Amino acid sequence: GGSDTTAVALAIALKADRCEILTDVDGVYSADPRIVKNAKKLDFCSYDEMLEMAWLGAKVLHPRSVEIAKKFDMPIVVASSFNNNPGTLIKGEDMEKAEVRAITFNREIAKVSIVEVPDIPGTAASVFELLSSAHISCSFIVQSQSHNGKNDITFTVNEKDFKSTMNLLENNMKKIGGRELISDINIATISVVGTGVVRDPRVASRVFKTLAACETNIDLISSSNITLTCVIKERDVEKAVQQLHKEFILNDETDVIE
Repeated sequence: GGSDTTAVALAIALKADRCEILTDVDGVYSADPRIVKNAKKLDFCSYDEMLEMAWLGAKVLHPRSVEIAKKFDMPIVVASSFNNNPGTLIKGEDMEKAEVRAITFNREIAKVSIVEVPDIPGTAASVFELLSSAHISCSFIVQSQSHNGKNDITFTVNEKDFKSTMNLLENNMKKIGGRELISDINIATISVVGTGVVRDPRVASRVFKTLAACETNIDLISSSNITLTCVIKERDVEKAVQQLHKEFILNDETDVIE
């Protein structure tokens, strides 16, 4: 990630028109070509879309490089160092049309649930202050509805932080007040990324219908302005990516969100 970030920073310092990053791929693709054989190379994507893709599993650019490029409005071109084919242009958002750009996935996550914590103010704060002090980032934070004065708190962490997360929580369970810890490392996220994803109710419906059709159960769901992300079993990743790509990227007739 350092080389990407350095290249963007140098382009900004030198007041270049754009930053060209040459890699071993032709550009940014609509899905991982190793899993989806008919993945499409994107001609364009916005800073925000690329940033979400980078955080959600795409390995083309380091997220920090995209954050800097967005801050200083420095267009990035990702292209191959082995040929002269046009790459992918990453720049400010194109508002002319909204569409699903890509399907991404991330296998490097783990899920942790703290079962039956007290339903009182400060319980969640004590959990996440503890993790924050160890510089552990969490996502997909869900708190169940109270039952008999108790809640379950569920969240995901990066796989590399899993052991330290479990150790911290196990050593502080008495203070937290939970009954037990439940974890799952055999999970993954799968995300639909694109401008306008959240504002079109058809997208969520089509995602859930597609996953149901390929017998993929959804564990957790999260969304942002331009992504809809589901936590699923790791064993289901490849078929889920392939079917969502077929539904949203290859189906040109309904690709554009109006």
